[in-house]
Amino acid sequence: MILTNNLMEQSMEEAIKILNKSRLIREAGVDSSLYVEREQYLKDLLGEEGYISFHPNVEKDLTADFQKQAQPLVSQKHDIYLNEHRYEEERRAYNDYSIASKLLDDVTNEHLLNNTIPGEVTTFIKRRDIKGLSSPKLSKLLVKIFGETSEVVKWYTNKCPKKLEKGVIKNYKVHLSILPHHIAGMSYYAPYNWGGEKWVTGWRNTSCMDTSRNGSGDCINQLPPNLLDSTLAVAYLTTSENDELFSPRYEARLLVRVIKVTDNDYLLVGFRPFYTNNTTKNYLIEGLKAKFDNFVQCDDLRSEYSDLYGSHMSSFSMYTEVGWSHTGIKVSCDDCDGDGTDWDDEECSTCEGTGYVSSYDDDPFYPYVDDPEFLEFFEDRVEISLPKEYLIAKGYMEAPKKEVSPSTASLAS
Repeated sequence: MILTNNLMEQSMEEAIKILNKSRLIREAGVDSSLYVEREQYLKDLLGEEGYISFHPNVEKDLTADFQKQAQPLVSQKHDIYLNEHRYEEERRAYNDYSIASKLLDDVTNEHLLNNTIPGEVTTFIKRRDIKGLSSPKLSKLLVKIFGETSEVVKWYTNKCPKKLEKGVIKNYKVHLSILPHHIAGMSYYAPYNWGGEKWVTGWRNTSCMDTSRNGSGDCINQLPPNLLDSTLAVAYLTTSENDELFSPRYEARLLVRVIKVTDNDYLLVGFRPFYTNNTTKNYLIEGLKAKFDNFVQCDDLRSEYSDLYGSHMSSFSMYTEVGWSHTGIKVSCDDCDGDGTDWDDEECSTCEGTGYVSSYDDDPFYPYVDDPEFLEFFEDRVEISLPKEYLIAKGYMEAPKKEVSPSTASLAS
């Protein structure tokens, strides 16, 4: 497609078409005034056209091979747990299954290369006070959970590479965009809507933000506010052959928000990924990491830093109004739970049988929050919280000085 000088205008027109595929949004009414210019950092990063595309330069995904070996064993442990009815044996079976399942979900290339255990697994072991699993080595935990002769232990011992080599994946492209139709189409462009693969995450094979497939649910009212969020860009992965600007197919996608953490430093924070398989997920996330030194993904933070609350976190705000209010917005009627009828199967008097009622201007909708440990919306700001350990490790924050007791100080003198 030949782009005109009015790319943003074209994009906004396409975004309105996508939003209007949901009757709820269409009846509320949306227009081009809904889109707010992005933060200057994003505009500078993505240039005049508002998007960039590149082939991902990624390392081999060891986790895919690990999951291939471990998945059947995790399923076996799940069956054992479901069929065990004696208390002590059931408790042990639950612990084994839970640890195995968490390993399957949380292990990364770094864990496999460095023979370390994911933080989520370590936290679970400590909370359940499970004896005999105190070693920090992943290899020992695999033997304890799966057995020394298991396929996953054989693979990890004999076939798992000791280092990774990077390579450019020519048949895929990563895109980072602030164009309105890419944001509005964050789920509309899922390949399942166009005869392709299903997303393995999300809702009904795309997600609740899909105006075409899931546009009748209340969650869809959380899609338009994303156009108001000046901190937001969308990252998505396509095949190299299927990367048309106005009809892409998102093999994987995640939302990226920019946050200022020091006077001179910004971070690009990636939230929950949606993807067709682990390979497309890996290409998108690792491609972004390789391209942007200041990109961090929430799953990595969740895996590496087990305590994500209170004093262990630092919060940063970007001031922008992201609440979407409109008297025409419809939500499910609470009195009939959206059914349209009352207890006597008579027409609900509150919604007059429609199943919907209008919301109020003082009760705005905010963008959907995938990762509540890290992201929160307020009336006047977007707030992102990050682990202090991560910020210290990256040099964005100084480590706290250790307090010296008076007795220690006198001895030193």
